Amino acid sequence: MRNSLKIIFSVLLTKMMMSMVLVGAINATNKSVTFWMQAYGDRAEQIEAMDIIANKFEKETNISLNYEIIDWSNAMSKYSLAMKGGEAPDVAEWFFLTTFAEMGGDEYGPMQINDIAAEVGARNLYYDAAQHECKIGNDYYALPWRMDVRIMAYRKDMFETSGIRNVPKTWKGLVDTAKKLTKRNSNGKIEVSGAAYYITRGDFFQSAMATMAQNDTSVIDIGGTKSMINERSAVESLKFMQDLVLKYEVMSPSHASATVDTMQEFLAGRIAILLGANPDAIKMQQASAPQLDGKVIGARLPSKAGGNNTSSIMYAAPVSIMKTTKDVASAKTFLRFFMNDENQLLISKATGLINANKRVMKDNYFKAQWYQALADQANFAKNGDIPVTFWGKISAFPQGPVANAVNKILAGADVQSEANIADQQIEQIISDHAK
Repeated sequence: MRNSLKIIFSVLLTKMMMSMVLVGAINATNKSVTFWMQAYGDRAEQIEAMDIIANKFEKETNISLNYEIIDWSNAMSKYSLAMKGGEAPDVAEWFFLTTFAEMGGDEYGPMQINDIAAEVGARNLYYDAAQHECKIGNDYYALPWRMDVRIMAYRKDMFETSGIRNVPKTWKGLVDTAKKLTKRNSNGKIEVSGAAYYITRGDFFQSAMATMAQNDTSVIDIGGTKSMINERSAVESLKFMQDLVLKYEVMSPSHASATVDTMQEFLAGRIAILLGANPDAIKMQQASAPQLDGKVIGARLPSKAGGNNTSSIMYAAPVSIMKTTKDVASAKTFLRFFMNDENQLLISKATGLINANKRVMKDNYFKAQWYQALADQANFAKNGDIPVTFWGKISAFPQGPVANAVNKILAGADVQSEANIADQQIEQIISDHAK
């Protein structure tokens, strides 16, 4: 009888333990994380990479990942509505982090993640400018994954034909080099611009920001308290852009037009130096002009004074945990997983983008000359977005104060006058925000 009771008790105990294990497994697999990510490159390749990441994540953690790729055209409105309506994802990849942080206050928006930043060694792991996109004050509210750096691209074959051996490192060097590369027809009209700005959508704003960075200035101060666009250094920068067209005559007026795709002109041999090319330019060249492999070279943008001064701007994509997530632990688990070196390399390859993680950028995949140029430039770049909530109004295209001013300046308008008008508009934006 005693043995029978032992057997019964043993069976019941086993069943109970199995039931507990089963319940635990069900509870584990019932955990999930939602992740929104913006669209990059070839969507099919991005989806394929994210499917791999999602499957690995669930297998290793027993947490399922539900991801959604957000179109750029409606990203801002979709995020805003979702957060205000209590339907935000657990983890989000986005831009204008400070905008959403201030919008949400203590209720929604990105969560402070100083603990994870310290855990991964963010201070040394990521490029400095990329980190600025992820911080509010001294606190981390995100980790950066991809980065977008502006560099100089030049036609090596055209340099060689003109007997040019050295890549320009200063504004003066750029002008001197561009003069040698500029070609005119019998009527004196420029057929080949020695230099021009990279533009694909009619927006010279980023070119203006990079040029100002080369002269150690910006549109507004880092705290967003005052406009700087009509101050001496900023006006000098805008004047240099105009001078390439009107004074030095190394840029055709057609290549200073918002209606011309200068990347295609560069690939066609009608521009020798392209100022402000980004990672997308690599993909365009490889896709549409593979015959130019080895003939199109990337290099650090020149600064006014040369040397190792800041000469460009960088954009990074922050990945944040939302304050409204109901399972902070699972969200943190996914953030750590998505941001590890292996997954970052995978998503970078799939999207054709460069990575804000210095270790990832040392992978053999990024050994090509173009990528090395981008990685080098990243060390001499400042963040392209100023971390203030109203930055979108200042950087707006086509009728934002800066974009409008730059387009007019390149067309020949008085630089100081246009800078003064833009200054008044920016000060009004700052004032309206302060109310």
